[in-house]
Amino acid sequence: MSPLFKSRSSPTEQDFTLEDKLGLSLKAKITGMMLLTVSAIAAIVHFPWVYTSQQNVNDMVEQLNSELMRGTENEVKNLFEDILASKQLIRSSLDDELIQLDEPVSQGRFYLNMLQAHANFTWVQFAFANGDYLGVQRRPDGRYNLIQRQWDSNLGEVGDPGSALAERQTARESRAERAAVTGEWNAGFEAAEKTVTTYDFYPTDRRWEKVEETVRPEAYYAPIRPFYQAALGNPGQNVWTDLYVFKTGRAVGLDAATTYQPLGDETIRGVISISFELQQISQYLKDLKDSGDGAVFIVDPEGFLVASSNPEALADTFVGESVRADVDLMPIAEVDDPVLQVAHKSIIANEIALDEIIGLQKTSFYDPETQQRYYVALKSLNLDSSGQLQWVVGTVMPESEFLQRINTSKQRLLIAIALFLGLGAVAVVWLSDRAITKPITVISDAAEAIESGNFTLISLDKTAKRHDELGKLSRVFKTMAKEVYAREQKLKQQLQALKIEIDESRKSREVREIVETDFFKDLKTKAQNLRNRKEQKRNSEISYKE
Repeated sequence: MSPLFKSRSSPTEQDFTLEDKLGLSLKAKITGMMLLTVSAIAAIVHFPWVYTSQQNVNDMVEQLNSELMRGTENEVKNLFEDILASKQLIRSSLDDELIQLDEPVSQGRFYLNMLQAHANFTWVQFAFANGDYLGVQRRPDGRYNLIQRQWDSNLGEVGDPGSALAERQTARESRAERAAVTGEWNAGFEAAEKTVTTYDFYPTDRRWEKVEETVRPEAYYAPIRPFYQAALGNPGQNVWTDLYVFKTGRAVGLDAATTYQPLGDETIRGVISISFELQQISQYLKDLKDSGDGAVFIVDPEGFLVASSNPEALADTFVGESVRADVDLMPIAEVDDPVLQVAHKSIIANEIALDEIIGLQKTSFYDPETQQRYYVALKSLNLDSSGQLQWVVGTVMPESEFLQRINTSKQRLLIAIALFLGLGAVAVVWLSDRAITKPITVISDAAEAIESGNFTLISLDKTAKRHDELGKLSRVFKTMAKEVYAREQKLKQQLQALKIEIDESRKSREVREIVETDFFKDLKTKAQNLRNRKEQKRNSEISYKE
């Protein structure tokens, strides 16, 4: 290689970059750039998708909570409205003499049909002022009980003032009131005759079939029952009782009760009552909520659990064996249910007063025990215009329940990205080797061949046939190589001619230097003198001959 093609100075250690020191090949650089590009695109797609998914989850939770709240509120309100409408139907039927108070058969059949038509009712009953009772009960096994408790010969009969019957009824009332306070009947106190008739109902032909009938005495006096006392305190009005234990079935529930006075009569003949168990609401909440780890619940303003979508989590009741049994609902803080405990913790953490909730109140709570985030929503249920029933419905939804599919999709996306990156790296290495690296290597080898003087044009023929930039570079490189070769050959010729000229010049200079020396000048003078003498001698010889 001609010195003209050599660099003026060799590169030093400082001239090399970190990339040069690491020795990264072009193939590795292209692969790295591809991976970085794909990763950047994946991040650009992934993170906005995650954010959008979270927002969608929040919107979905809000919609679901709204639907659950609306469904629960509508169902409970519809239940209460059905109860009030049914009570009015009983009152109207009595006023219109469609049924008679002293006819237990027709009255009992009417109550049975009403209970069968309203699946949420547990009891339909009429409690008489003289202590008698007539009501129907929906049993857990699907059957119906017609229960009649009767003290005197005629159902609901009230003795005329001063009569023996009136005296017995007055004494009975006094003893019953004492029993309501002490919880025990006096020894030897008379008992009512209780008749329980069990029926099956066949919906295909709407037929009632009597299954069995039992008769036994029972110390039951209707006017001391909670629903009767609640209605008697507000004559003519619809009232709701506090939660209490039903005498039959020992179930916890409440009644909607109202006193009944025949038209034109100021005497209260008794109390119409329709009741339902808390289990009915809990069962509805269970059916309303889809399967999952969340819960729908109802509490009163003091935080006592009224109903839950997990019926097994209902509050304990403390039922005594006396005539009057009190019921205590368990506070939600003491309920042995992890999801309801999350609701309680959220209420405490956010300082929510249940009796002050207005509208829908939404919160989120992270439970360190389960290491999950929960969505909690609360809404006040105004079930009665009088404000007597002020319950709060709540929902608890674990975030994982909504993010399960999203997390699954996220994992699948990450796996797909990883596979894509791996396959992409292999594909890029292969493609870059064929399409970029190999042609560039050919051109680089050609440059080295030019430097070493072993270059042949045929080595770039295949690359020069490409129609891309590398093909153009190869063609330009071939042209450049030809020109470089021609110039190099020309330069060699010029250098050879110059060398010859320099040699001749050097010889002339050496001759001139020799001629210009004193020795050479003296020698030249002597040679000239010698030639002159020879010339003179020759001339002399010629003259002599002549």
